[in-house]
Amino acid sequence: MFPTDIAAAEDELVPKPSEDVDASDSADEATDQEANEKASDETEAAASDEAGEADAQKLRDENRYYVEQLQRARADLDNYRRRVQRDQAQERRRITMGLFREMLPVHDAMLLAANADESEGSHDQLREGLRLILEKFDRVLQDANVEAIASVGEAFDPNLHEAMFQQETAEVPEGQILAEFERGYRLGEDLLRPARVTVAKAPQASEEE
Repeated sequence: MFPTDIAAAEDELVPKPSEDVDASDSADEATDQEANEKASDETEAAASDEAGEADAQKLRDENRYYVEQLQRARADLDNYRRRVQRDQAQERRRITMGLFREMLPVHDAMLLAANADESEGSHDQLREGLRLILEKFDRVLQDANVEAIASVGEAFDPNLHEAMFQQETAEVPEGQILAEFERGYRLGEDLLRPARVTVAKAPQASEEE
């Protein structure tokens, strides 16, 4: 073999520099790609964690807001209840004071009648004094919108009257009220107490008939 042939063979056995560079570049590119993908995954994970934390914080803020609203509503309700109770107590006191203020003149008249000297008057004067007291009391009831329930001569109404006795009679229709034992009163549509009455009953047929 000639020297020129030996040199050519050696050249074929020795790798060319360009081939080594290409292989090295390919390896570097693969490494860079893996690093980029890893960095991208880490970035996405970090972004996901941040988004999750933001959502959790939003939920905590909303929960705190609703709790505060509930506490405020409870406080407002408690204040409203106390205010209503206070107003109701004041209204009851006002009504009670007004009622007793109206009753005082009646009491004064009864006191004068009780302390009257028998030598200064007669039974007629006492009767007149009681009549005046009754008139004052009736005015008090009228001012309070309290009405007496009509009874004698009226048809018996179980919603307004309470039958104490029944009396047989043919002079009036059955169920008509003949007498009143205790007057009944109502306040507007509300019944204070029923009138206690005697009610007519149709006479029973005699055995001879």
